[in-house]
Amino acid sequence: MPTMHFGRTSLLRRTAALLLLAVACDSTGPDEVPADELTFLSLAANAPPLESSVLQFYAVRGEAREGALFFQDEQGQRGDEFLRIKFEDDAILTDASGLPVAPGDSVLITITAVDPGRILFDFQPSGIVFNPTEMPELEISYQEAEDDFDDDGDVDEDDLAIERELSIWRQETLTSPFVRLFSVTLEDLDEIRAEIPGFTRYAIAY
Repeated sequence: MPTMHFGRTSLLRRTAALLLLAVACDSTGPDEVPADELTFLSLAANAPPLESSVLQFYAVRGEAREGALFFQDEQGQRGDEFLRIKFEDDAILTDASGLPVAPGDSVLITITAVDPGRILFDFQPSGIVFNPTEMPELEISYQEAEDDFDDDGDVDEDDLAIERELSIWRQETLTSPFVRLFSVTLEDLDEIRAEIPGFTRYAIAY
């Protein structure tokens, strides 16, 4: 299945789920869809503003690193988490120019929330080659998204069914179709996780 759903589970169970997803070969529904045929998850009209729409940090070969984007709280300070990306110590093999990244070398990572109304991000630099056994793990919260996914004026079983269809989707270029990633949905946390194979645009959609 393209998306798996869990309540609050142990880290071991979540890791095992990701490993199972990585070797899965069957799916339901199309895995490549033009952008105009997808419904992108939108932030609620009353969602708090972002602390910053841009995240920058250095990923270092040989060190585990991570970075996150946050919403603001009611006082304008750092609030709930929106996005987090985690790098294992040997995640990056080559930089965007194709040169090997040696232990101790760093790569500047830039992640931008490109549309304040949608859960859509741009990851740079494109062209980085990741270790296929230690790809970065992306976590995106949809806690501040509209609960009325089908926009029919109420929150009901239809919206719960749509929530079970949510996945993280990848778009290689602005004119490319979106490709669905194998995703783990933690419904009690309103969060979706996936391992990402490279840097480009990522969104939550169905």
